[in-house]
Amino acid sequence: MYEQFYGLKERPFSLSPDPKFFYLSEVHREAIEHLHYALIQKEGFVLLTGDVGIGKTTICRVLLEKYQKQYKVALVLNPMLSEEELLKYIVQDFGIISSGQTKKELIDDLNKFLLEQHALGRACILIIDEAQNLTVELLEQIRLLSNLETEKEKLIQIILIGQAELNIKLSQLEQLNQRISVRYHLKPLKYKEVTSYIYHRLTVAGASGGITFTKGAMKQIYKFSKGIPRLINLICDRALLAGYTSKTTRITKALVNRAAKSLGKEGEITYVPTAFFKRRMVMALAMASFLLGVALSFTFHDWLSHMIPYRLYKINTAKSNVLQTKDAVPIKKIKKSTENKPKMMYFYSINVEAYQSKEEAVARAKALKNAGYETFITKVKIPKVGTWYRVLIGKFENKRDALEEEKRLKKEFPEAWTIRVQRGGI
Repeated sequence: MYEQFYGLKERPFSLSPDPKFFYLSEVHREAIEHLHYALIQKEGFVLLTGDVGIGKTTICRVLLEKYQKQYKVALVLNPMLSEEELLKYIVQDFGIISSGQTKKELIDDLNKFLLEQHALGRACILIIDEAQNLTVELLEQIRLLSNLETEKEKLIQIILIGQAELNIKLSQLEQLNQRISVRYHLKPLKYKEVTSYIYHRLTVAGASGGITFTKGAMKQIYKFSKGIPRLINLICDRALLAGYTSKTTRITKALVNRAAKSLGKEGEITYVPTAFFKRRMVMALAMASFLLGVALSFTFHDWLSHMIPYRLYKINTAKSNVLQTKDAVPIKKIKKSTENKPKMMYFYSINVEAYQSKEEAVARAKALKNAGYETFITKVKIPKVGTWYRVLIGKFENKRDALEEEKRLKKEFPEAWTIRVQRGGI
């Protein structure tokens, strides 16, 4: 719409992950170097994490462009599949002609292909984007794929790319987690990098120097975007549109403010990934129910008060205190555990959500409690990522009962998954 006015060949701030526009910031350069090292060293598993819109998918595209001639690469963009569907997708993306229908047949065909490529001296890479959406079962299936190897080296190298919450799932899968030899977490751009990023994209799009962003405009873009490339693109695209309607090529602080206001409330831009839309709607409905019942002043049932470092928090106080109450009696929504049996060293529960904010986790858990669920919160510290608060539902003495409940809960919580919790701590 505004390209001709600014003398551009194309839109410079499109949201599509085009490698042509890739800006090699300090963190993106380090990420590429980590991945390059892992591939050269033939490491089996590599993990790349980062916030929504940070540039993970763009790095996927850059890797494909860089290595597709010397490697055989399969890219999975939507891993929300069954085990058989995932294997079929991988087989097809590698270009393997297979009539296999069962997991064994598909894995046999894949193994044959990998051995053929190894004999030709060509390595094979599997890249899985949005890997935080993988179920525990799929992650286990992927781990088994890494067992395809010769006596000396792996036949396939696997790169998992996803949001930070992926670390939470991996922390429950010790065998897989231990196999990840190279990890990198992408961080937002710094202020100086934001300026370079913007002019880099303008140059690639064909700008000849006629477009300028004032210092005040740059500061506002950094303030609103917090250095997240996708948000920078959204704001800059709207700012250029605002400049076009005002017939100016000088993008000022006022134009950026107008752009930000059109994207969200002034002074704050909130980006919510598509995968969370349904979750947030459920949260809003549950929270409305919670607000109606605040006057009842109920408390959580805390049957984990003896567990360390687990803590249950309550809100509506100046400080969040640990609740010390008796063991809770499972409610009708959760299948009762077998009584009069010796307690095992661990139990099973359903992880439905996770938050970096304790207050948000507490509010969510209390809302679910008010809706009739037996809930509690656990605190998990993940190296190089930070502290997360998991919202769990139910307590089961055996995994079968927990998995049955997980299937039922998935209707309301698509990302629900069963975890094993040790008594006395993790």
